[in-house]
Amino acid sequence: EMAVARANFGWELMFKHAQPLEARTQFVQAVAAVPSSAMLMRELAASSMLLPLQLGGVFSNGATRGGLLQGENGTWSYLRPASQNTDFEYLEAWEASAALRHQPPLLPASVEERALLDAGVPMASLLPLRDPFEIAAEANDQATVRLPMPRTLVREHRLRHDLQLLQLLRERGLIDPSTGVAAVAAYREVLATAPKVQEGLLAMSEELWRLLYPYFNRRLYVHPCQALPVPAVVFQGQATALRSGVGQPRAWPPVGGILSEGGVLIVEDVLSDKALQLLRDFSELSTIWYKEYDTYLGAMMWSGFSTPLLAQIASELRAAFPDLLCDMVLQYVWAFKYDEWTSEGINTHADDAAVNINLWLTPDDENLDPETGGLVIYDADVLGTNLTAADYQNPSRSSQPLVENLIERTGRANITVPYRQNRAVIFPSTRLHYSQPFVFRSGIRSRRINLTFLFGHRGLFCPNRASASFGLRK
Repeated sequence: EMAVARANFGWELMFKHAQPLEARTQFVQAVAAVPSSAMLMRELAASSMLLPLQLGGVFSNGATRGGLLQGENGTWSYLRPASQNTDFEYLEAWEASAALRHQPPLLPASVEERALLDAGVPMASLLPLRDPFEIAAEANDQATVRLPMPRTLVREHRLRHDLQLLQLLRERGLIDPSTGVAAVAAYREVLATAPKVQEGLLAMSEELWRLLYPYFNRRLYVHPCQALPVPAVVFQGQATALRSGVGQPRAWPPVGGILSEGGVLIVEDVLSDKALQLLRDFSELSTIWYKEYDTYLGAMMWSGFSTPLLAQIASELRAAFPDLLCDMVLQYVWAFKYDEWTSEGINTHADDAAVNINLWLTPDDENLDPETGGLVIYDADVLGTNLTAADYQNPSRSSQPLVENLIERTGRANITVPYRQNRAVIFPSTRLHYSQPFVFRSGIRSRRINLTFLFGHRGLFCPNRASASFGLRK
């Protein structure tokens, strides 16, 4: 139990307290205590892949990086400015970590994790169920070695999605036939027998987790998605700027370009046909959708949404919009895939970065109402308020009135951007926004998928970017 607790504590130290060397000590001690555990060895190996990122710059809470230097009047610089090389290095580290942590087991749990099972460690603790950010979010400010909270529930729509995806991979011959048959049978049994404790949630027993042990949160198939020898971003300078046109005059954050005047940029056909198809196939066919939400799933950097093509696109977006992105680091990239039985997207929130770029991947033919399915961006901005990232990224019962008050103060003025495949929407990360309701066709390849890039640090924009000599002096 202490060995499992140490591995959990290692992620907490790395992502909550930014102590990478002490984190590594915890992982090493966990493996030393139970060297026969494949799970603990994978945790050590996965964390080691992220160590260079931790040591190479500020990496508080798993996000901010680049060796940020701040001066007076909002000026800033990086020790190492972002470039194509830094994008590839960043996502390559996440990809290596995900490949190790979510590798399918070679042997049954009764063999691979015999020592931990004999000690009474729950089966759920032997699967890579909790992502590093979730572990850090659950941790107290006081660093403590403790067992992870046992997971007893899983969302039904997640299991349905995984089953449909496995069936598709079997049909296309993209997965080992014996693995495909066994995985489909396991998911069907869990869906048929797991008790439904409340709407959309199934209760998982030790035996049910044992059935899913070889398949759940495992990289059973990852579709190739390499960088292209030609540009992936083919935007040629034609973009539409939209403003709400209502509300009181106000001072907007100095984001750069039209964004400094309260505008939102809409860019059509931003990716080449080849890049779009590669990214769509990777997103629809890869078993990397591990982050569960009420009505959608997330593919995150830690689960393997970190391919070389994404690094190429991030770098080329930075070059295409130098006044907005200059040499800002890529903080995050993720994708969300929505349940086919829902019409609800993401609730009102803001993000903890400087600039958002949202991009839609699913073909327009799958969208049954072309005037919906997009994004609503309020004039309301959390920058300069007392709201914390926890308050506005996922507003709770206590912070929701504060967020609503911000929106009301701007007369609920907003910009509504309908869904279009290969359309990019660019706006300040701290503006409150939410997904429009939508109606897409049913089917595993018809689900609405949106892709998000987050650049830079909250409140630090390109017009205030200091010179290189500033960084050297600091």
